[in-house]
Amino acid sequence: MKTESLTLIVTALSPVLLAWIGVANQCHNQKLDRRYQQEKDAFERLERQQQQALKLQESAFAAGGTRFDHARTIARDLITNDSAQKRIAFLSALAFAEEKQIPELLLPMLAISELDDPDADYLRQGLEELRDDKYISQSTRDRANEALVRLGRRAIPKLASESASASEPDKKQEADKRLQKFANSVTAVAVSAEDPMLQQQARSTLAELDSGVIKQAVSNVAANLPAEHKKSVPPRIYLHIANEDQRERMATIQKEFIAQGYIVPGIQNVTGKANIPDTLQVRYFDSQAKARAQAILEMIKQKGIDGVLSQEQPTAKDLAISLDIKSHFEIWAGKTSFGPNKE
Repeated sequence: MKTESLTLIVTALSPVLLAWIGVANQCHNQKLDRRYQQEKDAFERLERQQQQALKLQESAFAAGGTRFDHARTIARDLITNDSAQKRIAFLSALAFAEEKQIPELLLPMLAISELDDPDADYLRQGLEELRDDKYISQSTRDRANEALVRLGRRAIPKLASESASASEPDKKQEADKRLQKFANSVTAVAVSAEDPMLQQQARSTLAELDSGVIKQAVSNVAANLPAEHKKSVPPRIYLHIANEDQRERMATIQKEFIAQGYIVPGIQNVTGKANIPDTLQVRYFDSQAKARAQAILEMIKQKGIDGVLSQEQPTAKDLAISLDIKSHFEIWAGKTSFGPNKE
């Protein structure tokens, strides 16, 4: 009897379940179709803009004109309110720079012009392609790197804010994806730019980023470096505080380490998320890193802050994402490191 009742229930519910599955599947397919169409439209729009830029470049070469003439025209278009014309100016500037038809110093100007979100992504990609072109001069590469750092300085805080305030998972995912790309661009400058001043500017820009983003960015950048250059990646120091009252003092320490050539991402408040040590700890994860960890601790002690070394066992995640665990360090503020515990 029970079996018959169960059979009747299943028989009655089957059409409903199948209908629900069909609707869910249809909604999913519609979402994929919309995303495909958006990507297709974006690609076609980019292709049209590239064709326009090429035509503009061809007509400019045909008409002749000095480097000053080209630069003046592009500079004028960069401040227009017409977004399509502005994008063409971006493309033209990159193309002319590659052909040495405009002054290289115009490139950083691209990064400080008023940009809409799509323009920033578009310019970042173009500057990366120009920088990575093996046929351009080193001075052009430096100016492209400078533009990338300036662009990142504007885009990164905005995208980090968008990610933190996003109420929908899709919007947060999109902001995080774009943020990671800008982090990769600036990290590449911090790691491999030949100009020390540009490296310093890039490291300062990365100071606002979440440590997880930096770890991924360093990993991404290092994956594209020749084997002999991987060891040139600067050491990373990740900062942790026990409460917000410690942030200002830790930020001072952060700036000093950045000036010393370290990559030091944003400060993490780990209260309620991890065990807080009683006194400040400089943590290292390989015995061969002890000497550098000691040097880090000595710099902190010079500020009148007491602390100790602590060798930690790296987790599988640490080893997977860290370029070299020997150049990975963490500073954990103790409960009373910068004064009385105010919790």
